[in-house]
Amino acid sequence: MFSYEKADIIRVTGNSLYVKNDNIEIRPITLENILDGQNFNSAEELEVFAHFLEQGHKGYYAYYNGQCALRTWIFCTQDRCLVGQNFIYNLPTNEVFSGWSKTNPDFLKLGIFTAALDFAISDNDDKVVSGYVESSNIASLKGTKKVGFETIMKYHLFVIFKYGLKIKTYQLGKGKCFKPSLGRVINPM
Repeated sequence: MFSYEKADIIRVTGNSLYVKNDNIEIRPITLENILDGQNFNSAEELEVFAHFLEQGHKGYYAYYNGQCALRTWIFCTQDRCLVGQNFIYNLPTNEVFSGWSKTNPDFLKLGIFTAALDFAISDNDDKVVSGYVESSNIASLKGTKKVGFETIMKYHLFVIFKYGLKIKTYQLGKGKCFKPSLGRVINPM
């Protein structure tokens, strides 16, 4: 059993360059509006949302012209801070972790993801907001950059026979430096 992923760990370090779009409205997910996302989330996911809320995590729905188009979450405990499929981010006490975002396929490329992240960051301004993006997901990396995220670490993530290995990549001048470390593996294949 073998898996491999490349991941960027991102953190808000700058100011948002997001320009408000009047067609997009962001609302916190509550038990009262949790079913708004049933048009692109499964019943199981909606149950998990209720569990997240009970644990104190914050979710957000983005609506485009009144239709629920996106969900995103801000997690406050390390157990929800997944990097890739199998690793946990070591969440410092002054940070929260952005994750589990999903856009309804009918609403892609409308700036909804960026609007939701901008709102989530401002709604959690008492904490540093971090997260993870697959290194190959150029659209998400561009969207996160617009709201002030910068890549702070890059990882090559390997799971080999239920053992995890993270290799952190540093850019040094014209070359790269690699630092291997064992990672806490969850959901081993």
